[in-house]
Amino acid sequence: MVSSGEVTDANDLVTLNLDSQRLILDAIEQAKQPELVLAIWRAANSISILDPTCGSGAFLFAALNILEPVYGACLTRLRDLRPTAADTVLAELKRHPSERYFILKSIVLNNLYGVDIMQEAVEICKLRLFLKLVAQLESYDQIEPLPDIDFNIRAGNALVGFSSVEAIKESFKGDLMNELALPDIVARTEDAAAAFARFQRIQTDSGQDATATRSAKHGLRLRMNELRDELDRHLASDYGISPDKSQRLAKWRNTHQPFHWCAEFYEVAEELGGFDVVIGNPPYIGIGKVRQRYTLSTDLHTASCPDVYAPVVERSLTVMAPGARIAMIVPLNLTVGQRYKPLRDRLYDLCASTWFLSFDIRPSKLFTGAEIRNTIALARLRGLIPRRHTECYTTRLHRFDRDERSVLFDVIRFAPYSPEHWDGRIPKLGSPRLLRTLETLLADTYRFRADLADKSGFHELHYSKSGRYWLTFCVDKPPVTGPNGETLQHTEYGTIRFADRERRDAAMTLLNGRLLFLWWIAIGDSFHLTKWNFQDAPIGPNQLGPDQRRAVLSLVPTLREAMEANTIFNWMAGKQIGNYNLALCRDVTDHSDKILLDALDLPDLWDDIELEYSLVVRKEVGAQ
Repeated sequence: MVSSGEVTDANDLVTLNLDSQRLILDAIEQAKQPELVLAIWRAANSISILDPTCGSGAFLFAALNILEPVYGACLTRLRDLRPTAADTVLAELKRHPSERYFILKSIVLNNLYGVDIMQEAVEICKLRLFLKLVAQLESYDQIEPLPDIDFNIRAGNALVGFSSVEAIKESFKGDLMNELALPDIVARTEDAAAAFARFQRIQTDSGQDATATRSAKHGLRLRMNELRDELDRHLASDYGISPDKSQRLAKWRNTHQPFHWCAEFYEVAEELGGFDVVIGNPPYIGIGKVRQRYTLSTDLHTASCPDVYAPVVERSLTVMAPGARIAMIVPLNLTVGQRYKPLRDRLYDLCASTWFLSFDIRPSKLFTGAEIRNTIALARLRGLIPRRHTECYTTRLHRFDRDERSVLFDVIRFAPYSPEHWDGRIPKLGSPRLLRTLETLLADTYRFRADLADKSGFHELHYSKSGRYWLTFCVDKPPVTGPNGETLQHTEYGTIRFADRERRDAAMTLLNGRLLFLWWIAIGDSFHLTKWNFQDAPIGPNQLGPDQRRAVLSLVPTLREAMEANTIFNWMAGKQIGNYNLALCRDVTDHSDKILLDALDLPDLWDDIELEYSLVVRKEVGAQ
């Protein structure tokens, strides 16, 4: 099922746009020319905002809260300037119970659009919007027919259906009968769009009676039902369902719940080129569970991704206008998972610029009750003129305390990065110089795996498969004691091998340092440590000269002693499990890091490493 994941603080997402809102409000307040205010008013009226998995409407409400001050400021300034062209607007305002009611009604009808696969969620979303309007009325005699938003907030599957007229043409290509039917289908979509525009105009005109509204709605519904039926029949044939088999067709409709964007939102999707803004929190559901119920549209490049949020984001990109903006809260695995590369590629291919903000769940979470590390993906779609290059920006991995949450977005800083250096992954570092340096190193051919031996290598180095504030690489695994005091083996450790002891020992000191830790933060998931995480690192023993190698090796006895002295224990499942606290061994590993930086002719990078490390680790802790 594709239904919105509810969050408790949807306003956090749109607060990223508050700076733009403030600029607009300042421009309105200082405007001397009424034409400028009217232009902003018309722009505000025409902006289309979509949540493709809207649920009960948390993000649509957040968008409403952003737009309301802009509408209000425009009306205030228009009254002050009194341009003749604004007479119609001000006259319509007077016919409503209150200014706020007029503003909210205009936003609900003109700006907000939502889709959700769950009919119940759609009804709740509409009810919440209605209640918001009713709350503005002070007495029963102010009640007027509430706006009908059945055609703004709709039930359907965002991932099954024709996204555009071009998608219909592509589906019909090569089928003579379908190609002959195409002009009629396009004409009917245009007719339905015109009926929808009339229906909207009737609702915004307070002089129209309920009979006219009901009649317009009835006519629009008839057109839409006929058009849906036609498009469903054509789409079903792409799924191997014969349109003449009524029972199979009905079953397919029930399971797939197709939603044809080009028909349901024709005016926005086709005449206006797409939605101006897409926001939301798509569901995090394994794609395998989805496929048990329905098959995704064949035009989706991200159908192979493990989670359904990926095709939701892709579908959103395909129904957006040139230059439009998107903001989606997704899991952190977008930044690192190789199986999510199709989604990252679509973002890079279709967007002129992208911004990614990443958040851990310790010590505090971005959203209450969600045990998921998150990334907020922001992007601007390419305009009408294609560009070869995508501007990409990222942030460090944010770890924050609960009392810092209210100012979290105020301290966010972006740093540019080049996707081609990161194999399409999204690095999670906030230092521009550190990012540029790692990209320079990645441009070289050396990777840490070059220092490893195959399974025949005699000299082993073990590593903990999890990390948070440090990574652990050791010759001897830390102790584990069973319920009866018996000695046990660590089960959550992996092993790599080296051809000689010196290479192994040099690798141990470097792998336990801050530089490798920050590399892992950049390309890992902030918890699991897998072989590729460090095998792909562009740093390692082979970059040391003879003198530098001897200097690093001289630190090995001291490091091993420090690790044993800083062994910590956790009780789990009746076992006492040891772990080396490398965060308390930095006085040793910092020496090896600085030696490596000297070997790379990068001694000045140390200040950036220290700062980035302190922002991520935040404090020395006693346990992972």
